[in-house]
Amino acid sequence: MHFVAIEATIPLAVIIVAGWLSGRFNIINKEHRTSFSNFVINFSSPSLLFIATATSDVSILFNVRVFFAFLCSLLGMYLLSYLFYRKTFKYNVSESSQCAFVCGLPDMAFIGIPLLASIWGAESVVTVAIGNVIMSVFIIPITISLLEKSTIKSNAYSFQKHLKLLLSKPLVVAPILGAVVAVLQLPIPDVIKKTLELLGHTTAGVSLFTLGLIIASFKIKLSSTIWINIALKNIIHPMLALITVILFKVPSHFAAEIVLLCSLPSAVLGPIFAMKYNVLSEETVSSVILGTLTSFITVTIILYLLSTFNLFTGRDYALVNYSPNKISAL
Repeated sequence: MHFVAIEATIPLAVIIVAGWLSGRFNIINKEHRTSFSNFVINFSSPSLLFIATATSDVSILFNVRVFFAFLCSLLGMYLLSYLFYRKTFKYNVSESSQCAFVCGLPDMAFIGIPLLASIWGAESVVTVAIGNVIMSVFIIPITISLLEKSTIKSNAYSFQKHLKLLLSKPLVVAPILGAVVAVLQLPIPDVIKKTLELLGHTTAGVSLFTLGLIIASFKIKLSSTIWINIALKNIIHPMLALITVILFKVPSHFAAEIVLLCSLPSAVLGPIFAMKYNVLSEETVSSVILGTLTSFITVTIILYLLSTFNLFTGRDYALVNYSPNKISAL
C-alpha cells in the first residue's frame, strides 16, 4: 500500500517528460499543443466524463455532502487567495482574481482524470465531473466577471453571453448531459457507448503528453508571487480540502478523491485567462509550470498520507461498486 503513491505518479511524470522532450527538441512542433489541447478538451475528456456520469449511481452524482464539500474546498481557496493578495500585496481586483484563479482551480482535466483513473478506475472520474460543474458554474464566471469589470470593455460583459458560451463547451455540457441520462435511466446504445469509451480512454496519455508540450513552450520567471501561488495551491489547498471533507463527513473514497484533486497543480486554463486579459501573464505561466513540477513531490506525499490514514479503503467503496482487484492494489 505504501508504494501506491510512487506507482500512481511515476507513469504520469514519464509521459509529461516525454511531451516536454518532444517539444524541447522539436520532435513535435510546440505549436501543435493547441491542437492536442483542443482534442482533450473538446473530444476525449467530454467523452470520458459523459460515460462516467451517465453510467454512475444517481445517489453519487447528487450526494449533497460531496457537492458542498467540493464547492467549499474550491471556492474557499479562491476567496482565501483573493483576500490574501488584496490585503497583503495590495493587488487590484483583476490581479487578485487572477491569482485566486491560479490558486483555487486544480488541473482536473489534464492531470486529475488520468491520476484518479490510474488509482481507482474510470468510475472515479465522476468526482472530476462534479468538480467540473462547480468550476464551470461558479469559479469561471466569478473570475471572468472580475476580470471583465476591470477592463475598458467591462460594459460589454453579459451574463447571458457568458452562459451561452459555457453551454457551447463540450467539457461543460458532457457531465450535465450524463447526469440527465443517469437520472432518467436512459439506455445508451452499445455502439455509442463503445465509441465514447474508446475515445475517452485516450484522455490520460494525450492530456499528460500535451501538458509536457505546454511546459516546453514557456520560460520560467521567479518571484515571490509565484512561490506563494505554488504554496497556496499545492500545500494549503489540500489541507483546506481535508478540513472541509471532515466537517461535511464525506464518505471516505470521495474524501480521498476531493483532497487529491485539490492537491493538484494549477489548471492550464490560468495562463489562457492571463494572456487574454493581460494580467500577470509571466507569473501565471511560471506558477503553472513550477507548480506542476513540484506537484510530483507534494502529490506523492499526500497520496502516501491518505493511504497511511486509510482514506483509500473502507466500506464506503461499495457505493460505487469498485472491484476487489482495484482496492487490493492499494
